[in-house]
Amino acid sequence: FFHGEPDLILLDLNMPNGNGWRTFQHMENARPLRPFIIITARPDRFVHAQELGVDALMEKPLNLPVLLDAIKQLLAEPERERSRRLISPGLQTVHLNPRP
Repeated sequence: FFHGEPDLILLDLNMPNGNGWRTFQHMENARPLRPFIIITARPDRFVHAQELGVDALMEKPLNLPVLLDAIKQLLAEPERERSRRLISPGLQTVHLNPRP
């Protein structure tokens, strides 16, 4: 088992007994400075991710090099900068595999 607080959350929206968006909101309310990357097999979820202030969204199939790069960038962001970015009215959710 994991003990302590995670540094970053990878959250798949497809849950057998729950709602991924509700889970995100609950976790985000508890720890608003924790970075989140939402993963989904469903297309067209990016706008909703933006509305909720998700850091990044990746649609399946996963592109592991891109995902790992996003994780590294989010974990390297200083807490002060992250706080500033999160309260900015221009918060941008990153689409890790945008369609052309």
